[in-house]
Amino acid sequence: MDLLNIIKTNRLRLGAPNCYYPFLSAAVLVHQKALHGLLSRNVSGILLDIGAGASPYRQIINPSIERYFSLDISVRSLPLDCVGDVERLPFKDGSANTILCTQVLEHVPHPHLALKEMCRVLKKGGKLILTVPHLSRIHEAPHDYFRFTQYGIWLLCEESGFRILSVDSVGGLLSFLGHTFSTLFLGLFGVIPGVRRLAYFVNLAISYGIIFVDTRIDKLGIFAINYHAVLEKPHG
Repeated sequence: MDLLNIIKTNRLRLGAPNCYYPFLSAAVLVHQKALHGLLSRNVSGILLDIGAGASPYRQIINPSIERYFSLDISVRSLPLDCVGDVERLPFKDGSANTILCTQVLEHVPHPHLALKEMCRVLKKGGKLILTVPHLSRIHEAPHDYFRFTQYGIWLLCEESGFRILSVDSVGGLLSFLGHTFSTLFLGLFGVIPGVRRLAYFVNLAISYGIIFVDTRIDKLGIFAINYHAVLEKPHG
């Protein structure tokens, strides 16, 4: 696991570039590790980051692509290239080689329309890197509509015109519970001067321990936190 890249990613995700100790938990670590692996193998050409937020993956992606283009429903962080709705993307057919859409579809009222739009905007042979939650607390209410299973992903993506290359479960029940622990632990001790550094590394050690146990208990991914998928727009 490239911990340095994960730390940089989460500083940006939290909108705190000057924060020496970004928030990390077992859930965050397993998600970022798996996603970084997908990004290293599947991005190329013109990449559209949908629901980009603070563009936390831009630095990782840039060396492998021709151009990075960010889109979100509203301006949450600058720079942002375009404000738009994923259900009605403001791009021509076949505009992008790669689309990244991570932890966004649960906030979209009609995910099947969003997936069809992403398929339309991709070039033939282009790839969509998609991540969605399976276990998660309610967040960004009231715009938190769905949770997904791997079977739901298969159905939605195939009906939207994609060829499915992979769908992988990420994390497990212990990592999900560990996220709550890290939130409470760092909320209590991570803000105390003189204790902050120790609290950060104690939390990190506990999180790695949780991941170690989790991967050995839930080998079937029944309690997956997220699902990560790589999809392709067919050539034909």
